[in-house]
Amino acid sequence: MTNLIITPVYKMLFNSKEKEKIPAFTTFLSAILNILLSFILISYFVKYSMTHALFGAALAISISRYVDLFLLMILTKNKLGFSSGFKTMIKPFIASVIMLLFLILVRPYFSRWMLLILIFISVVLYFVVLYLLKGIEKEEINIFFREIHIFRKI
Repeated sequence: MTNLIITPVYKMLFNSKEKEKIPAFTTFLSAILNILLSFILISYFVKYSMTHALFGAALAISISRYVDLFLLMILTKNKLGFSSGFKTMIKPFIASVIMLLFLILVRPYFSRWMLLILIFISVVLYFVVLYLLKGIEKEEINIFFREIHIFRKI
């Protein structure tokens, strides 16, 4: 979702600097990557079920879109001289990948009725990893808990 909002901003930045070929090139590369990953991941996951094959397609799309975003961020710094905030984006991405791997590994052991518990554990894992990577600070956690406390009073 993040890259659906941020990627167009980077593309508009290049377009405003009359460098339209750069985002066109990154889009082309990510499309090629999407085709290759879709073929590989769908072929791999279809062995298990059609639902898993859909997961493979979604994973291919997500990876290729993030590659497009990261290429644009790097090229923004190299070609336009703007700092892109790459370091702030990489930590949530790493936490997301770790959460995804956790879900892939433990999902078979959870029944449909226990999915809420799995979602809760995954969210906690995401924030713990983000905290360990110093993607969020203690002050932000304190603000969160203060807001929850205020919400309880209402």
